[in-house]
Amino acid sequence: MGTGMALPWIAMRSVQLESGHIVEDLKMGVHLVIGGCGEPTRMILSGQWREIDLQVLRDAFERVTSEPVDVELDIAGLDRIDEAFIGLLMLLFEHQSNVGLAFRLASPGRDVSRTLKQCCADFLLAGSSAKHMPPI
Repeated sequence: MGTGMALPWIAMRSVQLESGHIVEDLKMGVHLVIGGCGEPTRMILSGQWREIDLQVLRDAFERVTSEPVDVELDIAGLDRIDEAFIGLLMLLFEHQSNVGLAFRLASPGRDVSRTLKQCCADFLLAGSSAKHMPPI
């Protein structure tokens, strides 16, 4: 059973494919669930996110932060992350903190948690809070 993902072709042009087959090489996913009535906006990330793949995620973060909303990233489905991905998370964390809104990483796996700790970014696991966002 597969999953579907719709991306604009302009964004896909920047993704470097190893085998030349999108189905085999595209091992990343982002699903956006816009919150309402005080609910946070939830992004569900999956796969392997590397520096060459991050423009899609940058665009999603830009869309999410265009409105004043709390952000929750469900990262249970992440296989592997790199320093560029962590840097992008830090930028989102800083933005949310500066505007007084919540940032939360939900369900981090062991490997992702270890990578965050190795990069001295384990503070991201604690998140930032806004008064109205319930704890995990």
